[in-house]
Amino acid sequence: MISAESMGVEVSLVLTKCDLISDKRRSYLIDKFDKWGYQVITLNLQKSDCFKNLLAELKQKECSIFMGPSGVGKTTLLNMIIPGLQNSTSPVSNKIKRGKNTTRNVELFSMSSQSYIVDTPGFNMQPLEVDIKLLPNLYSEIYKQVIEEGIKCKFRNCLHLNDEGCNLDKSFERYSFYREMIDSSKSHYYQNQED
Repeated sequence: MISAESMGVEVSLVLTKCDLISDKRRSYLIDKFDKWGYQVITLNLQKSDCFKNLLAELKQKECSIFMGPSGVGKTTLLNMIIPGLQNSTSPVSNKIKRGKNTTRNVELFSMSSQSYIVDTPGFNMQPLEVDIKLLPNLYSEIYKQVIEEGIKCKFRNCLHLNDEGCNLDKSFERYSFYREMIDSSKSHYYQNQED
């Protein structure tokens, strides 16, 4: 999601297979991702209303890209959206508890003359190469505090770590992930300087 944010891509989260969890868990996830700043569509493919809402949203977009880990249902969903499409799917592996990579290529599908969907192979972890100074702006939790609430730190280029004079409220859920990204970006930068 942060990678998409860095490219200026609008992110919508589609939670598939919601028929496998309780309504309480589904509500918890919607609330969680809303706090992260993302719109969430939940799908229970046994209830057509959810699917119709997604279809309507996809038709409003010029191009949508289905991305996510293997086994979450991207291809199954695509098969439902594109009439006559019967791309291969396979169940999540019982042995490794992950999806099997059945989609091997990036493919573009037309929903109409003005609306397209891109299907991508599943992934486990995408490499992220973002300028470290831009990372604070890619987290809505930080962006809202600094821009919308006017939080000011002592230094204009504050990375919102444990720096003296940092006034950011760091109690949001993704803060530890943010710190890891900063640390990873720093070590990647120094490694490249040595090379």
